[in-house]
Amino acid sequence: MKNHTVIAPAPDTLYSMIDGEAVILSTEAEAYISLNEVGSRIWQLISERPRSVGELVSQLTGEFEVAAEQCRREIGEFFDTLSARGLIVSHSSEN
Repeated sequence: MKNHTVIAPAPDTLYSMIDGEAVILSTEAEAYISLNEVGSRIWQLISERPRSVGELVSQLTGEFEVAAEQCRREIGEFFDTLSARGLIVSHSSEN
């Protein structure tokens, strides 16, 4: 996933924090997922406003002990999972 890819929650998603973990429901895709601490933090960030992968990597490497390349790779895998379930939308901010 490229740094300029912008990610946002899909319009039909609902989420709630329960015991420090995000629980996400898509009414249209009929998908439900519970996220760990890092996944929950990513969801909080993209729920505030759409974020680029580069922004997320910068934010998360400042908050968690993780190297930038590992973070970028794991964000890509995480977003692949969310995308397959219809929970996020993405677009390129590159002009």
